[in-house]
Parts: sequence; structure tokens; C-alpha cells
Amino acid sequence: MLDLQIRSSMKDIRSTLAGFAALVGDDRRTNELWTATGGKVDLLLPAHRDALLAWLRQWGCRHLRTADNARSSRALLAWWKRHASDIPASGATLHGLGPAAFARAGRAHADLAGRPAARRRHGDGEVDVTFGSTAAAKAMFALRPQAFPPWDEPMRAAFGWTGLDPSHYETFLGMSKDALDGLAKRAGVLVDELPRQLGRPDSTPARIVDEYLWMKLTRER
Repeated sequence: MLDLQIRSSMKDIRSTLAGFAALVGDDRRTNELWTATGGKVDLLLPAHRDALLAWLRQWGCRHLRTADNARSSRALLAWWKRHASDIPASGATLHGLGPAAFARAGRAHADLAGRPAARRRHGDGEVDVTFGSTAAAKAMFALRPQAFPPWDEPMRAAFGWTGLDPSHYETFLGMSKDALDGLAKRAGVLVDELPRQLGRPDSTPARIVDEYLWMKLTRER
């Protein structure tokens, strides 16, 4: 089972994250998203939805093809109108949320993941393509980078999570919070201080979870 407890020493975790920084480099695209949205993505604004979709494509979600941008934008807006109340306020942190917030986020994630967002060629015609779990999690990270870690298919596969069960993302959030709380306790610092302690001062604690797991799984592959 994947070690989400992050039981390694601070030195080992710092080394893993340094490997991530060396491999991925500066996250210029995310900085461009923050610049385009004034540091806060507002899905009620068409320009912000466009910026988010462009960022998702740059972050590997290429199934959200540019030709379907208007459709993807409408899907984002409809999702936001339904789930805005399920998303914590701006500035909310992963370690400050509890089970009820995680359950709401799980439902919101599953709904966005299952929404048709684009089209792709299939045989002689085209078929609907949904946002999918990866794009949904990354979109939620963009909305609340302090609260929601991104995740990718290898992370879900490591836990045997398939389909769009809301409990999967809900469980992932709870496990991520517990891992950060435990690490901060061992290090004798606040959770908010972990990125600096681990040599990733520009990342959020939630993003640290993603970076660490991404590197661990990359090395295993």
C-alpha cells in the first residue's frame, strides 16, 4: 500500500521534493494562471474559466481540446452554480477542514469529473468526453490551492480506486490531512510551515502531498 503516512525522515522527504523540483522545474504555468486571475479563480467570470481551461491543458489534460473550449466553459459554470456552496471559502486550508467538508468536496469532485466537457473522434463521428477525475481534482486545486491537492491516475490506481465514487476523493483528503498533521508534529512546526521546511516555499501543504506522491510513484514506475 502506498505510504500516504509519509513516515520517512524530513531529510528523505526533502530529498524527494528536491527531485521533483529538479525534474519539473519552475511552475511557470501556474504562476501565469494566478496572474491572469489576480490570484483567485472565479468561475463566474468567462475569462477566468478560459484561463483555467488553458492551464488544465498545459497540465496534461489535453482531452479538453481547444475546439471545445466554449462547451467546457459552460460545463464549469454549471458545475460551479451547483457546487459553490460545497467548496470552502477562499483561504481555507486542508488541515483546517473536517469530515463534513471532505464529504462535500468528494461529491463536488465526482460531479465535475462526470460532466461532459468536450468531444473526440470515434469511428466515423464524435463522442462526449468528460472532465475526468484528474482534471476535476486539478481544477479544484486551482480554485482552492490551500485546501485541495491535485491527483493523477497513478495515485488512484495505487489505492485501487476506479470509477467516480465520491468517497475516493473524500478519503484522499482525509488521509492527506492526517499525513500533513503527523509530519508537522514530528518536525515540531505548524503545517503551514512545512513547505519552507521541506525546501518548497512556493508550494502549499496540499500541493506538497501531490509532489511527494508523484515522485514516489514515478520512481516506482
